[in-house]
Amino acid sequence: MGLGRGNFVLLLIVGLISLVLGILFIPKREVNKKNTYFFKRIYTYLQIAKSYILYTYNDISCTRILVFIGIAPILYMQDLGVTLEYFGLYQGAMAALFSIMSFSSGYCFKKFGIRNCFYFGVIFIILFLLGNSILVVYNISNPLTITIVTLLLSLGVIYPISILWPLLLEAIPDGKARMTAIFTSARLILTAFGLQLVGFLRYFYPSWHYYIHCYAIWVSNIT
Repeated sequence: MGLGRGNFVLLLIVGLISLVLGILFIPKREVNKKNTYFFKRIYTYLQIAKSYILYTYNDISCTRILVFIGIAPILYMQDLGVTLEYFGLYQGAMAALFSIMSFSSGYCFKKFGIRNCFYFGVIFIILFLLGNSILVVYNISNPLTITIVTLLLSLGVIYPISILWPLLLEAIPDGKARMTAIFTSARLILTAFGLQLVGFLRYFYPSWHYYIHCYAIWVSNIT
């Protein structure tokens, strides 16, 4: 509990500091009305399908990645009994895939089109949610299987984030720094609160450790 709790508290502190500094010291800018109207049109269109709004918002946030990173040492080494050597291999595989997808995103956008890449990411996030639900229902605790399912998330998040993040930053002209600070601090605060909740549940219900960890990853994709 001590190992994970320290990381969670640190995330909360960093998030709060980022939020305060961003609000106090980054100057306000005039809202870009053209982009605001563009986003309103998109939102109106997406209201037709609430699930699509859910996945769009989900892709903007990196919270789910941070949640898994925060609980990974506890899940793999303490609960599943994975050695430090194998834990490094599992984490390295996820980091390597994430890096490859990040570096190749520009080429893929030109080759296959932005829309196709976006749908590619959404499909893999849905597959991850289904796979993670199966892990919970059947109580599968094999580290390799958990890693493979999590790799689906690494495949899914890169393209939507790369597409939507620049659009958000352009909503305010010359306000990229302020927008970045606000979204980063919000992400860190949400992650910290989510991980604290997981730690609280795990402390009072230790026999449910695996269900709680999988639930945390699943919920992070919704919130």
